[in-house]
Amino acid sequence: TNNRHSLSGELRGTSIGWNVCNACGAPTAVELPHKLAQPSEKWFCRMNTWNPELARCVPEKEWEQQYKQWMQEHNQSPREWILNGVKVKKWWLYTTVVQMGGWAAVRGNGWVPLLYTEMGIRSTSVGFRLRCA
Repeated sequence: TNNRHSLSGELRGTSIGWNVCNACGAPTAVELPHKLAQPSEKWFCRMNTWNPELARCVPEKEWEQQYKQWMQEHNQSPREWILNGVKVKKWWLYTTVVQMGGWAAVRGNGWVPLLYTEMGIRSTSVGFRLRCA
């Protein structure tokens, strides 16, 4: 498994790299000079010493259960997320945005197009809007 998330090249100038957990597949932001895993190395969420609050695996299935529970607690029906007509992998998007510092940081740093590219979604000049179907 390649342990570097492909956003690492895009964010290289910002002193942020990416490791991907070999157990759950979650991307984890690495604030350099912390060590990026080499492609041949295994890396796990628990190895995240620079952000201990996020140093645990939350597998996609567990996250989906938490999402459904949260939606039910707020009298909402769980739904698909659609972006430019493409179904979004909610777990990946949520995990990545949290690692990037939240939506304010993503928008403020101009990283929304990077998320689009990473998800295989063509960005448009019309805007970047997430629609829940």
